[in-house]
Amino acid sequence: MSGYIKVYFEKEIQGFGSVTVVGYIGEGATMSLTSHWNPPFLNDSVGDATALNKAADIAQASTGLTSKAEWNTILNWEGIEPLAFSLPVYFKAHSDAKKQVEDPIMFLEMMETPSLNEASPLGDVPETLILDIGRRIKITNAVILDVQSELDSPRTRDGYRTENMVTLQLQAKQMASQSDLSSIHI
Repeated sequence: MSGYIKVYFEKEIQGFGSVTVVGYIGEGATMSLTSHWNPPFLNDSVGDATALNKAADIAQASTGLTSKAEWNTILNWEGIEPLAFSLPVYFKAHSDAKKQVEDPIMFLEMMETPSLNEASPLGDVPETLILDIGRRIKITNAVILDVQSELDSPRTRDGYRTENMVTLQLQAKQMASQSDLSSIHI
């Protein structure tokens, strides 16, 4: 299969060293870039004070005229969320279901989780990972927000899943600037 439909997840995992999980991008994979714009003056009116606001409401109700203007709807940019990804990732066993399906799912779950101490605080938060989508999009500081795997997929006699569609929600750890996007799109 083409490397352009593969997705790679790379991370150091305690007890395993450097781990790379490779799967196939499923149908419906998305990348999302969301800006936040807000009209800060939307609820303001001329002479905005509680008593004056009530008077303005009464005037509007009786005259049909408003104390609002177009400037009340001007949008101010308040920031941008980090790049977000919704990735259905397909795994299929060709010879070894444990190595080709079960282990990759386990490693993705480990990439999402922290390393906690049994009784004392100060465990390690999950580290970022490298997300490489089709060798064309590369995020070097991604975090996994959610891992969902099918529990009812076909299994071997030993109970290992032979195929699975894993749905992942990931996000870059920080927002991107215009100048960052050219290095993300390879």
